[in-house]
Amino acid sequence: MVTFLTDFSEVKGSIPFPATKKQTKMSNQVKKQTKMSNQVIYDLKDFDPKTTEIIDGDADFSTFQNITDLGLLKNINGNAIFKNSKVENLGNLELIKGNAIFTNSEIQSLGKLEYIGGDAVFYKSKIRSLENLTSIGELAVFMDTEIESLGKLRTIGGSVQFTGTKFKDLGELEWIGGNASFVLSEVEELGKLHTICGDAIFSFSKISSLDNLEVIGGDADFEDSNVLFLENLMTIRGNAYFEGSEVLHLGELKSIMGNADFSESNVEFLGFLNFIGGEIYWGERTDLKKEWKAIKKPKR
Repeated sequence: MVTFLTDFSEVKGSIPFPATKKQTKMSNQVKKQTKMSNQVIYDLKDFDPKTTEIIDGDADFSTFQNITDLGLLKNINGNAIFKNSKVENLGNLELIKGNAIFTNSEIQSLGKLEYIGGDAVFYKSKIRSLENLTSIGELAVFMDTEIESLGKLRTIGGSVQFTGTKFKDLGELEWIGGNASFVLSEVEELGKLHTICGDAIFSFSKISSLDNLEVIGGDADFEDSNVLFLENLMTIRGNAYFEGSEVLHLGELKSIMGNADFSESNVEFLGFLNFIGGEIYWGERTDLKKEWKAIKKPKR
């Protein structure tokens, strides 16, 4: 029987010290994302790398230590478990419809692989580059990996945590469909990233500018971060936490749909901001409070 990584007990270090309530909430959401596949389990006794091009179901290579090369295989229409397997080369593999787990595998390159439809778990893998991979459908786990480049990766459909990663920029990545945590990561530049659909946590990260990021669909946590400029960010659809942050300029930010905390912040002025949907916490920032009262608000 195939064993699936469903509780991430081996990767629960995804939110390391220090963990705020917001970060813990995100971690719990991430753990709930990986689900067991309903696909048929493929019997790898029938697998022949010289003839097999499609596996119609889940493939657990960890139980077949004699398989080292996938040969002509192009599609796996279910989950692919490479954890603790002897597979070294993905060969012609282009698509994995389900989850892909590379934990403690011998694989160093994804080769021709372009698409992972479910979760992609690279935790403690030897992979150094994502090569031709352009899309991950759901959760992406990059903690404690050797990955130095995201290659051609453009979209991540679920949440992602960059804690413990080695790469300094996000390469071609443009869109994250869930939450994104940069806590204690080496990432310095967001590059082409324009949308984070869920929460964005920049606490204890090396990021100083949000570059091309335009939308944060959930909460934005800048507390104890190095972010100075919000640049092209136009909307935060959840709460915004500037308390204890280094943020100076709000850039193009026009709306915060939830609460906004400016207490003990370094924000110099509110700029284009003209809508806050929830409570506002000014603390001792009477200058910002005065500026806010003078700003013409849009009609609700």
